[in-house]
Amino acid sequence: MTRATHVAIFNACWLLHSNVVYMAVALANAGYKVDLFLFEADERLVENMLDGQTGVTVHRLGRLADYPEPAAPTPPRGPTLQLLHDLAFKVRWRFRKVSPKAIRERFWPETTILPQPVLEQTAQRMAGNRYRAFIGVEKGGLVWAHLAAKRSPAPVFYYSLELYTRDHPYCSWSDLNRRLKLAEEKCHRRCYATIIQCERRGKAILSYNGVRSDAKLVYLPISRLEKEGRVESRFFQDRFGLASDTVLLLIFGLISEHRLSPELARAAQRFPADWRLVFHGHGPEPVIQQIRQIDQRGRVVLSLDQVPQDQLTRVVSSARIGLVLYASETINDQLVAFSSEKIALSLQCGLPVIAFRYPGFDFLEMERCGVLISTLDELAAAGRKILESYGEYHRNALASFHRHFSFEKNIHALLEEVRKLS
Repeated sequence: MTRATHVAIFNACWLLHSNVVYMAVALANAGYKVDLFLFEADERLVENMLDGQTGVTVHRLGRLADYPEPAAPTPPRGPTLQLLHDLAFKVRWRFRKVSPKAIRERFWPETTILPQPVLEQTAQRMAGNRYRAFIGVEKGGLVWAHLAAKRSPAPVFYYSLELYTRDHPYCSWSDLNRRLKLAEEKCHRRCYATIIQCERRGKAILSYNGVRSDAKLVYLPISRLEKEGRVESRFFQDRFGLASDTVLLLIFGLISEHRLSPELARAAQRFPADWRLVFHGHGPEPVIQQIRQIDQRGRVVLSLDQVPQDQLTRVVSSARIGLVLYASETINDQLVAFSSEKIALSLQCGLPVIAFRYPGFDFLEMERCGVLISTLDELAAAGRKILESYGEYHRNALASFHRHFSFEKNIHALLEEVRKLS
């Protein structure tokens, strides 16, 4: 029997994360032929990262809008047929909870996530290949990998990036999100292993999804490539006309109430005159306007232009301190120490970090590369503490990155698990 040399990665109904791209490249460099399947996957943040990469074949199968549901049947003509049609509708409505569709969504939710043409195209593109492993990224990717494994049996790895319980608001935002959560739980129980960022998140996801507690976990923190390290940069200073000695405290990513953005803007009003809080990212216009209204003392900089992934280090390196501050309402945001690109990128660029005192963040103070706070009232004091010994904090930040967030180091555990498969 010939050796299985292919690995398939499935990314559906989720943005394409840089770590997924790194993973595909690492598997290809290890000698595997990698098929990266994408459906309803936002690629804006990783554009051009796979250009010229050998060993990785990208299969783009469109978006949900490309596969509209079949149109509703035209009501029959004539009074008698119309009456029968209306009666049938009332019966279906009365017993809607036990309709075939409702039964499928409840007991076989995985069959309701991906359009049938996507599954058929997947099978066609996989035909003739022998797969060593399937990796499903997030919930949609897990469902996709699970369905693909029925046609081409191979161990399925679940690569979880976010933790959601059933009562999380995300699961009620749309019918699709609700079905994704139900399907995740069912498919996760059948996986060979779970790729997760740390032990705490591993225990949490096994518990919430009803997976046995001794199931295999492969740890892969959100990491960065060593070669994309700190550079000398004046990105914010030049773009916004800031003095060279301005102390920039940077938080990047989503700007929203859920990310405490208005509260951070209020805290910044107590900053010294030569400090600025920089929001680099995107968010809804009402929140942006709210921040502008709060900033009566000119302590906030809004940097709203998207930059390519390969320019992120230049952006971050121009700041002095990185902020990793998440709200505490969800388990996902509490257990974020090794699952946030904010902390990996900040440390990689030598930025000491200020974070909330959540589980897992204690290494920041133990390794003296950051300061932990309990409330935003402590933010300015934490910044002053770092600035008093900035050189030491800066050097320790770089060392901490190499210790915890080097992708080249962290990917070895997964490569070894794939290698051991028959």
